[in-house]
Amino acid sequence: MAENESLDLRYSRRWAAVFKAILDNAAPETIAERFFKTLQRGWQKAQQQMLEYGTSLQEVIAKTISLENVDPLYRLTKRHDYVKLFELEQRAFDSQESLLERVVSASTERVLDQIRDHVIGRAICPSVADWNQFKSSLMQPIAGDIARFAARLAARPEVAVRVPKALVISGTDPAPASSFVHLSLLNTLMPTQPGARS
Repeated sequence: MAENESLDLRYSRRWAAVFKAILDNAAPETIAERFFKTLQRGWQKAQQQMLEYGTSLQEVIAKTISLENVDPLYRLTKRHDYVKLFELEQRAFDSQESLLERVVSASTERVLDQIRDHVIGRAICPSVADWNQFKSSLMQPIAGDIARFAARLAARPEVAVRVPKALVISGTDPAPASSFVHLSLLNTLMPTQPGARS
């Protein structure tokens, strides 16, 4: 089985194209669309991997909602980052919709926190104020899409996530993730603790 889909950007090759778009100063709308597609693909892969491990997104949600211990599923899935999010976001008197809204938001914030930590101080975002403006320009166009995606996962967790074809930036085909390894942003990522937020 391939390595688990990760929310630790040091290990997630999926996010390399998003970093490249940011470093290349692509249009905010372009970066936003790529971010959203990458977020969806991460969930798509996580959903597939849960099935390969002998559980499902539906089972993880059900155990979380019923306040059962999610740790056995976390261990069963070889410490899957996405399963850990459910454990961290578990609340009493919860609904599937509220849970998935928090969990998808947590996955988004975890990625954004790591991006923030490695772009503040660079020409892209010299200050925290610049980061806040950049983050707003990134999230504003896709906030509704993310909310609808979370609602779709809550309503039909047993249905495989489908993601439209990859966005092409600047009229070129996306390069393989290995071609981005030289980017200093990827080489300087610091370790993060597992969980919803770094």
